Amino acid sequence: MKNYIVTPATEAETGEEAIFSSNDDPRKIIFLHVYLVNYPESELIQAYPAFLVTKMLRSLMESAGISGASFLPCKISKDPQYDDYSYTTELPEMFGLEPFGVENIDDIVPYNETELKASDRFVRLLRSLPHDGCRFEEQ
Repeated sequence: MKNYIVTPATEAETGEEAIFSSNDDPRKIIFLHVYLVNYPESELIQAYPAFLVTKMLRSLMESAGISGASFLPCKISKDPQYDDYSYTTELPEMFGLEPFGVENIDDIVPYNETELKASDRFVRLLRSLPHDGCRFEEQ
């Protein structure tokens, strides 16, 4: 199975209401809150140390049976510059993406806090959608 290290676009930052468990290894998200700097130009983004997916990408992942990730509710807020840099004042519906997969079994595997390891199947799906700012390094 061909794998990639995927670095999501960085178009958000963690909000002050986000709660992470420091007792778990790897860390676990209890509640996710992010500020978007602008309307995402990618279906997969990061708000260090969390990953986010749009409603569209989540739906396609579920339909395709992409394994190794769970989805978390996410409170989305506007960064003060959001309205200046975005083509719309609307906020997208997004979800936290928590990788938990097992190497050589699942499509998404934890890698580090800013990247994830993904199967060719997931990468092909993501590349079929807007993914400006994402980087893919074949393993």
